[in-house]
Amino acid sequence: MAALLGVKCLRAVEVEKLYHRFISRVFSATPTTNEDQPPPPSWTEGWRGLTNMLSTGARYHTPGFEERLREIVSTDRLIDTASCFQTPKVLLTSANMSFIPPVPYLFRNYEYAPGSESRYQGTSSRCTWEGIRATSAAPSLFEEAVYGACVRACASWRLCRATRHSRKWHRSDSLRFQDGGIVCNNPAAIVLHEATRIWPNRQVDCLVSLGTGSHPPKPKQGGFKDTIIQFIRSACDVDRIDEVLTDLMPRDTYYRFCPEGPEYDCQLNDASEEKLILMAITTELWLNTAEQSARVAKLVAMMRPPPSETPAQTAPPTITTTTDETASERSRVGDQDISLSGSS
Repeated sequence: MAALLGVKCLRAVEVEKLYHRFISRVFSATPTTNEDQPPPPSWTEGWRGLTNMLSTGARYHTPGFEERLREIVSTDRLIDTASCFQTPKVLLTSANMSFIPPVPYLFRNYEYAPGSESRYQGTSSRCTWEGIRATSAAPSLFEEAVYGACVRACASWRLCRATRHSRKWHRSDSLRFQDGGIVCNNPAAIVLHEATRIWPNRQVDCLVSLGTGSHPPKPKQGGFKDTIIQFIRSACDVDRIDEVLTDLMPRDTYYRFCPEGPEYDCQLNDASEEKLILMAITTELWLNTAEQSARVAKLVAMMRPPPSETPAQTAPPTITTTTDETASERSRVGDQDISLSGSS
């Protein structure tokens, strides 16, 4: 979704139509060549998922997912999409699994000014669909994305990892990528860092974070299964970043919108129409409450340019990124806007 909004510059309505059109084909263990083909029986899908898991380590048909991505976003390189003035700066976060521990990796459509370097690894030479593929490679759902070396040297890495292992960072072996939510499920801190590298002398006036929704805490039952779930939830936590930004950023400059309710307690691959409609209704009701309506109104007033400014003066360059959590971060830096979006 972030790539469709940022790179392809589609409207939200168009993105929603594409999502509903392809979602059932993405979470499918059976390869299909015709989107009008009816879905296979549940027992066939379950058997295919089991055989895929045993042979590839992933439940769903990854080559079919890649074909859908190429069909939707084409094979343009990320950096080539920046040639259009209307295209914002976009980054897609992934987890580089070639090292222990895994580290964030940014697939982006921009470069930095001479003398400015990011803390994070990244590349702009990969295709857009490859970045989406890397950030969506959720463990056990899709296979790892494996690409040739696309490592950007990083001064901070050389300073922090000045050991014999640092040479592995720059070698020409293939790199393995998985879901960005493994290392940065809430990308707000990353987008702030990138903003300081692109516009080093500008002040961040506003940052907006949109979460996918959270469910109320549940009592732990105990046992091995709950322990594993606890580890996964801790690794993918988004609240700690939110708490730090709330404490450190000036008042009325940081907004996070993340509805809470039992409706959001679902699996990552739950694509049922009933669940999506239920979450959409719950989110709309939450946004229409007095508290959230007031926050949205205040945010809109802040982000709207002054009437004296012309459209040419207010056209904003933007940064967009994606993580495991569907999120959207938007910062205003001086007279420049930075937007960060994510997909699950």
